[in-house]
Amino acid sequence: MKLVVLESPNKVEKVSHYLGAGYKVLATAGHFRDLPDDAMGVDTKTWTPTFTINPKKKDLVDRIKAAAAGAEEVLLASDADREGEAISWHLAQVLGLKKPMRLKYTEITEKALKEAITRLVPLDQNLADAQLCRRIQDRLIGYEVSPKLTPYFGKGASAGRVQSATLHLVVAREIEREQFKPVPYWTLASKYQNGLVARYASLNDKGELVDTRLTTSAEAEAIATRARAATHTVSSVATKPVERKPKAPFTTSTLQQAASSQLGFKPDQTMKLAQALFERGAISYHRTDSVALSEDAITLARDFITADYPKALPAQPVRYKVKGDAQGAHEAIRPTSLDPATVAELQGDEAALYDLIRRRFLACQSKPAVFDQTTVTITAGDTIWRAVGAVVQFDGFLHYLTDSEDQEDNADEPRLPRVANGEVLSLADITVAAKTTKPPPRFTQATLVREMERTGIGRPSTYATTVTTLFDRTYIAEEKKDLYPTPRGRGVDTFLARGLPELLDTDLTAQMEARLDAIADGQARLKPELQAWWSTFEPKLRMAPQAFEAEAKNHPALAAEAAARLGTPTDKVCPQCQKPLLLRTRKDAKGQFLSCSGYPVCNYAANPAARSAGKPCPRCGKDLNVLPRKSGDGEYLACSGYPACDYKADATAKAYEKPCPKCSGPMEQVANKAGVPYARCVKKDCGGLIDLAPAVAETCPVCASSMTDKGDFLSCTKYPACKGSYDKKGLAKSRKNNWTCPKCAKPLMERKSAKGAFLGCSAYPVCKHITPLPSTVRNTSR
Repeated sequence: MKLVVLESPNKVEKVSHYLGAGYKVLATAGHFRDLPDDAMGVDTKTWTPTFTINPKKKDLVDRIKAAAAGAEEVLLASDADREGEAISWHLAQVLGLKKPMRLKYTEITEKALKEAITRLVPLDQNLADAQLCRRIQDRLIGYEVSPKLTPYFGKGASAGRVQSATLHLVVAREIEREQFKPVPYWTLASKYQNGLVARYASLNDKGELVDTRLTTSAEAEAIATRARAATHTVSSVATKPVERKPKAPFTTSTLQQAASSQLGFKPDQTMKLAQALFERGAISYHRTDSVALSEDAITLARDFITADYPKALPAQPVRYKVKGDAQGAHEAIRPTSLDPATVAELQGDEAALYDLIRRRFLACQSKPAVFDQTTVTITAGDTIWRAVGAVVQFDGFLHYLTDSEDQEDNADEPRLPRVANGEVLSLADITVAAKTTKPPPRFTQATLVREMERTGIGRPSTYATTVTTLFDRTYIAEEKKDLYPTPRGRGVDTFLARGLPELLDTDLTAQMEARLDAIADGQARLKPELQAWWSTFEPKLRMAPQAFEAEAKNHPALAAEAAARLGTPTDKVCPQCQKPLLLRTRKDAKGQFLSCSGYPVCNYAANPAARSAGKPCPRCGKDLNVLPRKSGDGEYLACSGYPACDYKADATAKAYEKPCPKCSGPMEQVANKAGVPYARCVKKDCGGLIDLAPAVAETCPVCASSMTDKGDFLSCTKYPACKGSYDKKGLAKSRKNNWTCPKCAKPLMERKSAKGAFLGCSAYPVCKHITPLPSTVRNTSR
């Protein structure tokens, strides 16, 4: 039996199925070994790291060790990128593999996996070293810089190699917007009786006719006055074919941008969905900056286009040039199959993202679209006016793209009315529009990712996580998709600009990424690179506290804010570990909370408005607290042992004398939103209930059992075994109108569907009779 060790547990079943008998498949569930949480873990003299196994994954690692001990061969099959190579390297270290072999694949299909089994490759130590170098650099920056920011920005303040440079992009854009001084300008448009609209134009330095902005209102009005008095004659009508080529297949960055523009997905959401699609075997690996396609993929697309829309098939396959620093071993993101059954298996957001990937994949292997671009030039006295429009003559790749995938493509040229050279046009109006220049737009999450890629900050696997980290640190916030730096984010950026400006320099950050690429390519070595970097960074690090202290004098309010984040001592003690409780400010500065001074060893937290209920938690025996509801409507009980015990109940909850009918454990009496009482088991996973609602003189329409009054509705006493119920208002309306089912004589109730209202039997699903709602009721409902 051969052992195959994957990265994701979600792949195990599919990979096991494809490999068949003779292979046992296990997964590490991502990274399982890392630098320690409570220490630096890096000796900067020898550059020897210390790694520890995640305690939560110890049992899992033990199972892999046991399986490896009895296997004839161990194949390391984590993802085919730096992170995946590093996971395989850690596995090889833990399992003591002398010649670790990699099973590398970029899609989870039977063909790809069986081919990969026949061409096993040795573990790529260079690639693993590149990830190790990145991890050590990030650890040193995080552990050395973050504590130096804490006195000024409180707990949770941090800096990072990619994080800080990305934050600086957002801050610099905001400063640019604040310093922007709008400049007024005026534009002119002539509108004609035939519907044609033309813009005032003039010749530029190159002799080209372009739309013109005017710098004064007087000049614009003078031109408009002369043009209104003149005859408007078509001086030329030029039509030429224009090709628009399809874009390359998706990379990680372009997928995140397109998913944001087309589907409204945030980058981290896109990556989670793409991960799920990859694990399903629906798409190729989704962390890539390559636009290359394999020959099999090109054949897949061309075969589909040949059968579906042969006119769009180019004579030769379309191949896209891969930029120099792209991951050459990877393909672009593409479907692994174009079988309609694949689409049928997907639902919701997964289906939407798959369709986006599928359409871009087919479009990239189709012919360009051809437009007839028409330019109409009009003379009126000494003024010139220009209208440009286009008509699609051949859709080509647009056959697969029903919508534009990029915002900049949304402004398509209009279709122009037919005019002839020399034709005199009837002027309807000339409008003068006063405008001002606009500041550069704020980044969205998608455009920030694009800027990260353009400037060389980070790599595909880090884009989404970096943006998420900036939100978690409350360095940036979002308003209608636009990102802006918070005061805390601007403060951190200001301090780093004074004390450690290299962390904000996108060029230097990109150069660090390039050095990591050099290690991955075998052109540089791990320890010499770390030593060279540290020898220049460490002296600056020693000087940073002085620079931070000098900057703090310019921001006297920081000390008070940092103290609030670090916590103010209280006279209360933690109910879990008996250490003092601190009063801390929330990350979003919206309120405060009590937190154990022993954090992160003890993660107890509580609302400072909590008061003792004077009775024990029925689930764990610890004290109960009374807390106000966020809505301000009433109070509720919560265990002081949270999060270890997550018991919650309405403040009116009290012990119930009868045992649970499911587990014979203790029960408590509570009430629903309508104030109707019921008893529930206090055990977390039991779910035992006793209905205490008052009985009514109605029988269940489904099973004829008795019913109880739950406030707005009547419920069968056999719930949840029987889900028969009546909406009280609906039942009264049914009785008033004498709506009775002709099949079973039960009341007919008004129901609603996507097609409108109708009457349905209250005994559903036993009786499925439906009938249209009477027209008199439909009319009054409107």
